[in-house]
Formats: sequence, structure tokens, C-alpha cells
Amino acid sequence: MFLTVGPYKYEIIARSQRLTDDHGEPCLGLAWPDLGRVEFFSGASPEKRWAVVWHELLHLARADFDIHVGQKAKLSEEAVCNLMGLLMTMISPVDFMRLHVYVAQGIDAPSAMFSPRIGRPIPVMNLTPPRA
Repeated sequence: MFLTVGPYKYEIIARSQRLTDDHGEPCLGLAWPDLGRVEFFSGASPEKRWAVVWHELLHLARADFDIHVGQKAKLSEEAVCNLMGLLMTMISPVDFMRLHVYVAQGIDAPSAMFSPRIGRPIPVMNLTPPRA
């Protein structure tokens, strides 16, 4: 699925096979800033998938929104909170719900709604007829 964050368009990909990092170590998610892509292992629990996708999205946003740190430096707590707030304000509520459905259920629905149990989003078909 694709997620628009401000002026950037990111591709989010669920992978059924285990992922490995640059060193061949197993991991649950990967961020490709040069491609604008996040990959995550769909075999992890839904809660873990959600955390992994946010983690990887923050890597992309840090690069795209020009927030630089040194090789060994870590972002301060304030910088991380600012980055998360910026990222969340730049995602439309509909895209946020679509992302939640995709991460939780692997379904890229054109629109989505939440059931009373927030952990169980319901995909909704877009009934708008196609443009002529």
C-alpha cells in the first residue's frame, strides 16, 4: 500500500518471509529511505507489526524532513517526540485507518472504518463509481 505523508509518498510492504538486515541478521522491519519504502514481517503479532511499521516510518521521516544526527549520536527524547508529532499531523485520518487495516489484517482497503473494538478495523469497499 502507499501512504502519503505531507509531500512524500511511502510504500508499505508486508512480507510473509523473514527479513534480514545488511549484515544478514533477522529483523522484523526495514526502511529504505532512498526508495521511500518500509517492509515488515507479516508473521509477527499485530501489535509488534504496528510498532515495527511506526519505527521504520520514523526512519523515513527523519531522512525526508532533514533531521540529521551524527553517526553514533542518538536523537534526544524531545527530537523523537517532535518527529512523531510531525509525522502524525501529516497523515490524513483516512490514510491512517487504511494503514491500520493493512498492518493488522494485510488488506489494502480503499477506505476503512473502526469497529467498537479498535484492534479490529473493518475494511469498507469504496462504492464511488469510477470516473468515466
